[in-house]
This record gives sequence, C-alpha cells and structure tokens, in this order.
Amino acid sequence: MKAIRTDCKSALSGLQMINFMKKIFNIVILFSLISCSVSSKKIQENYVLNKEENNSYNLILSLDENNRYSLNVISSGSSGETLGTWTIDKKTLILNPDIEISNEVEFDGEKVRVTEFRPFLDTIKFEIKCKKLIRIDNRKFILYAQTR
Repeated sequence: MKAIRTDCKSALSGLQMINFMKKIFNIVILFSLISCSVSSKKIQENYVLNKEENNSYNLILSLDENNRYSLNVISSGSSGETLGTWTIDKKTLILNPDIEISNEVEFDGEKVRVTEFRPFLDTIKFEIKCKKLIRIDNRKFILYAQTR
C-alpha cells in the first residue's frame, strides 16, 4: 500500500510540475508580446529608409508626442517635406497629410497659383513590426527605427 501512495504522490508532483511549466511558458509568451506591443509612447521616434535597399533617395520619418509627423525626402531630383497627423489602429500606423497649401502670387504681371511641393499627398499606412514599419501597399518600402 505504501508503494501505491508513493506513486500517487510522485504522479501528483509531476502534474504540479507540468502546470508550473505551463505557467512559466505563458509568462514568457506574455512578456514577448508586451515587448513588441504597439503604443503611442513606444512609437515616438525617427525612422529611416535602409540605404542597402535603396540608393536613389533618403527618407526620414519623425513622429512626435502630439501625433504630428514630418516625412522628409532628400533626393538629387527633388526633395520635400510632408507634414500631417499620425494615428495607430491596432498594429497599423496611419499617416494623414495636412491639406495642400497653395497661394496666388503675381509673376510677370499675371496671377499664378503656386502649390508647395510635397512628396506624399495621400494617406500612407504602415504595418508596425517592433522596430520597423512596413508600408502596407508596398511591402518593399520598409523604414527602420533610428537608434538614439
């Protein structure tokens, strides 16, 4: 009889050990999900285009704590800056540009409408993957978090 009781105790401790290991596993999974979770506090930084993947221009995306962004394109052909607001919807960063600015000026005795050049006029959406942003409609367009 004692042998049976000893086996029951060891089986019970084995079951307890399995439950303990499951709890540890769940804690590790939860911690890894939290470390890559998306929050506006975590995403407030600068992102740049990787020069190994693109040699024709530089691109710098700066996000601030007031949900404003600036997207600067520097190229030999044309350069410009797009300003706007940013929001997060689940794991998607959405950049909404400000309304286009245009003015009428007088040039050579005629009124001419001058519109400020901006490289990006449409809303841009990025999938957030820890320290990089992947443009949803162009998977090759990847911005990487700039280390400070």
